[in-house]
Amino acid sequence: MEYEISIIPYHLYARVYYLVMMVFVIMAIYQCHTQQILRSDVAAMNSSFAVFLTVALILYIGLRPIDFHFGDTINYAKGFYALQDSGYQYEPHFGREWVYSNLFGFCAAYSNIHVFFVICATIYVGGLALALRQIFGIHYYVPFLVFLSMFTFWTYGVNGVRNGVAASIFILALANINRPVLAICLALCSVGFHKSMWLIIGAATLAWFIKNSYLYIVGWFLSIVVSFFAGATLQNFISTLGFVQDDSRFQGYLTGTNDASNLSSSSFRWDFIAFSALGIAFGWYFIFRRKYKDEFYIWLFNMYCVANAFWIIVIRATYSNRIAQISWFILPLVMAYPTSKKRFWTDHEKYMGYAVIIMYAFNFYYNVWLRLG
Repeated sequence: MEYEISIIPYHLYARVYYLVMMVFVIMAIYQCHTQQILRSDVAAMNSSFAVFLTVALILYIGLRPIDFHFGDTINYAKGFYALQDSGYQYEPHFGREWVYSNLFGFCAAYSNIHVFFVICATIYVGGLALALRQIFGIHYYVPFLVFLSMFTFWTYGVNGVRNGVAASIFILALANINRPVLAICLALCSVGFHKSMWLIIGAATLAWFIKNSYLYIVGWFLSIVVSFFAGATLQNFISTLGFVQDDSRFQGYLTGTNDASNLSSSSFRWDFIAFSALGIAFGWYFIFRRKYKDEFYIWLFNMYCVANAFWIIVIRATYSNRIAQISWFILPLVMAYPTSKKRFWTDHEKYMGYAVIIMYAFNFYYNVWLRLG
């Protein structure tokens, strides 16, 4: 028997999420403004509440109805039901995106579509919460809210499901970087869910060996100039490379042979670049102005610059926001890490609140304002 939360009209499902998140954000901003957010008793309370929020989100996302309002949810379901109707007998197998295909096949053979979605939501939301708990300890509530305030968070929970799950697994790998074997295994598992994670793994590898953040900032700005004047030429060149030709879907994004959608227009998206620039501005300020020398943060920032610069180069690609998400999913970490790890100002808590406001402002712009227009 399948279960779903159908009490909320399909077309209001996402809006309820945004409304509830707005309430949580306002509450957190109040705690920041009154300088309570870092008090041990308040932090403990918020940490406990984050557990409740995590469980509630897992159920809300995992038990969503099967409907076109949830994007690719309906396509996942069609594939799931087709596999069940074919009399499929599950056998473990290995290949590209083997983690996803084995989970999908196992659930199709022995359970139902909502079990599959709940498992994905558990990894997506629960894995993220666990990673942030490992990174920030008892003070992980504000970074968690910054992630939940990302304008892409809901989308990658119900539409780009594999991308979202892979991203959370990779963040869990980052949280365990002091356990190299576990971190590498988790990073490879993220690729096993979605092969696009090879890009962020490549960026992480480059940033591990080349640590000069100034070079990455210069490279990021140069990518805008190069993309603006020669982006189409570079896109076509990249599409001819061997590793891209092996991925017909990605090659289709670059060459424009795949269908486009609303937030995926093949134009030079200055609004998306402005959003991406938040990470560059935050990193520059803390690393160069505040002389913040945390090795993990410098590595994270440099990684973000590389991955985001690649997206800017191919910004005109169909569904380029999906390529952007490969860097965007670590943007909340770039923004929240320094202020959650070290006190910089006398009224430090207020500045933490400003970061939450900034992130939610973009969420409001993309998911509320543009849709009203």
